[in-house]
Amino acid sequence: MPESILTLKITSNTFSYRNPLFLTSAPSILVVPPSAIYGLFAAIIGKGCNDVLENRKIIKREIQDKISSLRMFYPFSSSEDNIKFMKVASFGIIRFNADKEKWSKSWATPMTYTYVLGLKMFVKLECTSELATELKKRIESKESVFTPYLGSSENLLREISIANSDEIKSHNIFEMREISTVDKIEESEIILNLGYLPAGYDNEGNWIKKRYVLIKTKQF
Repeated sequence: MPESILTLKITSNTFSYRNPLFLTSAPSILVVPPSAIYGLFAAIIGKGCNDVLENRKIIKREIQDKISSLRMFYPFSSSEDNIKFMKVASFGIIRFNADKEKWSKSWATPMTYTYVLGLKMFVKLECTSELATELKKRIESKESVFTPYLGSSENLLREISIANSDEIKSHNIFEMREISTVDKIEESEIILNLGYLPAGYDNEGNWIKKRYVLIKTKQF
């Protein structure tokens, strides 16, 4: 199918993606995982349902499979000896236990959530012309089918725009790059090791996780 290239700018006051291995604390991934971008696009064009597993299958079929390349970039301010990364803040919350078995033992669990403050990122995707056209139309008109979120309760539609190439060139750009068996990255290029992140879903709606690093790049 014919493909189009679309580059977007996304900003948000806060976002938080909890590591599911932690039960009473919620350290946030410091970058947005690729799976969240697929979900964001699905919300904008109205692909999804209330059932979690079925929703992942829909996102895989209607969004993920229609994107052949997804590249994610973060602009940073830098000096000779310092790279300013995103600021983080922790908040204590009470999580209500919906599970009936847990409910009989404790009605709530205290947790600590970590939020990243001041997200700014660029997303460059190669996708089907149909998907690119639909996303571009809804982003420019600020009219989404569902409310698009990104790890917080903030409606992101007003903070998503088609990226300006001059604006991109004015920043020091760092790319979130997947490390695979065929991808050779020198250790000196790696700014930050991000570990294994949700990269998307398989046909059954299960998580697919891949290892990512943050590298400085001149190629956008």
